Amino acid sequence: MKRPLIQRIFQKRDISILQKVVFIGGRSYFPSVRVRCIEVANAIGCDYITDVDSIADIPKDKEIFICVKPLFNKEDLADLQKRGVVIWDIHDNYCPRNFIDYYLVSSKGAYQKFCSYGKTYIIPHHHCNFSGFFRRSRLRGKPTWMGSPEWIPSDLHFDFEVYNSKDMTTEQVYDVYRNSTILLNIRAATSITSESVSEHIRINPGIKLINSIGFGVPSISSPEPAYLEIGPECTLFAKDSEDCKNLVIQLQQDDDLYNRLRNNCIFKASQYSLANIAQKYLDLLISKV
Repeated sequence: MKRPLIQRIFQKRDISILQKVVFIGGRSYFPSVRVRCIEVANAIGCDYITDVDSIADIPKDKEIFICVKPLFNKEDLADLQKRGVVIWDIHDNYCPRNFIDYYLVSSKGAYQKFCSYGKTYIIPHHHCNFSGFFRRSRLRGKPTWMGSPEWIPSDLHFDFEVYNSKDMTTEQVYDVYRNSTILLNIRAATSITSESVSEHIRINPGIKLINSIGFGVPSISSPEPAYLEIGPECTLFAKDSEDCKNLVIQLQQDDDLYNRLRNNCIFKASQYSLANIAQKYLDLLISKV
């Protein structure tokens, strides 16, 4: 049987601690639960359970609990902490302040907000490209936007493809990224002309740009903190709608600019691969917990 990814990479390291670890996810249909619970747990060879309603469902032999949006109240967390170490992976503005031993965040913005809660570590999201890159042999057409419908930007006055990620399987999401030539990492709520940045945007993990990088696709982004942090050399930043339109035209027509961004994406993609992110989890578990 083929061993989990991280166990193949770290054959000589002590992985006995992994037998004590369980990832605990909330509802399995949450993208964050799929990515940060199921995919990471599978990669490093840990057990996971999702859709957990009671800590009684958690195996008794587990001592390290990595929580990804579980539906636990403070009494549940108190009981869980009595059994071992509780690690909370933060994905939105809410996270408990009691009965947590370590916090995980996925961006510097989130770290700045939550580091006062306790011991906090940054582990970025991984991209969803698991099969390498491919040649770009076709003309660059309309840009592509993918995400939840509530984030579709309405102030972009040019044609672009829209994909509702809520109605798509993981394989369909992968295919969209694989077949896109220009990606838009812009959302309605940021209104790229707005000077204010909401709390949601401030702690955003930047997964759209991470996936753009992971597939080697040049993109246009709004100047969100996570995008500025992750890969300014891999995207173009739009100041407003008209600027975004002009940048699309540049990427469609300027081969040198397009290929430079694409090469930067490919060079940086391994930094956000599942193997590299899984290594960060393993390092944390071995050296800190």
